[in-house]
Amino acid sequence: CTQNVARRIGGSPVTITAATTIPADKTKVKIQLSDDYCVTKAKVQQDTSGVNCATINGVLGFVTYENGSYYFQRANAGKTTHICAGTAIVTEFSGSYQKGETLVIYTGTNDFNSGNFTNKNSVDQYIAKIKAIVDYCGCSNYVVVGITFRGNTPCSNETMKTYDSAMSNAFGDKYLNLREYFIQNAYEICPDVAKDDSATSDLANGIVPTVFFADGTTHWNRDTGGKIVAKAIYEKLNTLGYLK
Repeated sequence: CTQNVARRIGGSPVTITAATTIPADKTKVKIQLSDDYCVTKAKVQQDTSGVNCATINGVLGFVTYENGSYYFQRANAGKTTHICAGTAIVTEFSGSYQKGETLVIYTGTNDFNSGNFTNKNSVDQYIAKIKAIVDYCGCSNYVVVGITFRGNTPCSNETMKTYDSAMSNAFGDKYLNLREYFIQNAYEICPDVAKDDSATSDLANGIVPTVFFADGTTHWNRDTGGKIVAKAIYEKLNTLGYLK
């Protein structure tokens, strides 16, 4: 979700809530965090991209989640280091990002799987998280990619009025309405994809047809949906003058 992306990037930092000491050797030390870390408890065991190696008070190492607790293990032996409560974890991304680089912010649909993209308060909270990412990165060149979910409450011309209006107002021409791009361009970019009655009906209602998803609702078919996403982002970057 967008909050987890913001945590990984550094726009919504996670801090140590109880003082601890990182030993000089590479022994793991238990740490207490202000919030679930940059990914969910299960996910931190599988995918820590953008997180590790992390840095705590200048010590480079790895955050893990094991048996109900978070741990930090330094990457290299060094000096015993005391960590005060309130110390922020610097993720790999936030430590390596060069201020001013162009960003493509595409956080996916997990914020809205329940269809709450029709609720203005939910959309406003989502926008605030994206703005936190932009503000932290200090960049003026960025693109925010919109959602295209088609679950129990699919993204359509009708259901997306609140979301599209809020995103356009918040980000102007930096907002890429990916759903709209699909509706207008998908079959021109991928003319060999079958267009049955269901797909024709979806298009008329502003819904991305199932055939472009690998799982029917969320994740792109790499050869069709993924290809269109890549083209849409490329064209938006080019239109904004970010590509040289």
